Amino acid sequence: MLQILSDATQRAQRYLDGLPGRPVFPSPSAVAAPNDFAATLQAHPIEPAQVLRELDAIGSPATVASAGGRYFGFVTGGSLSAALARTAEEDDPAADATSDSPGWTAVE
Repeated sequence: MLQILSDATQRAQRYLDGLPGRPVFPSPSAVAAPNDFAATLQAHPIEPAQVLRELDAIGSPATVASAGGRYFGFVTGGSLSAALARTAEEDDPAADATSDSPGWTAVE
């Protein structure tokens, strides 16, 4: 359990560290990629680490960089560390808003 939490923490930190260098809104190809989540579910469970890798590889590029300092869109929360931690704890509270989080809309 600690390994998957550590992996998630490292991925989250890389995501946040990369916000200044990425576009605020994802590219059309990144927005289309989460359609891969619509695949038929497998017959057997897969390792949590693989699920996390897929969510990060496919879903993260399809998110809106609302935690970055260049975001001027919907009011969905703050980008202070405490606000980000709370958002992560609840998943994405705006996942139902395609314009705000196309990647997580596909997951939902």
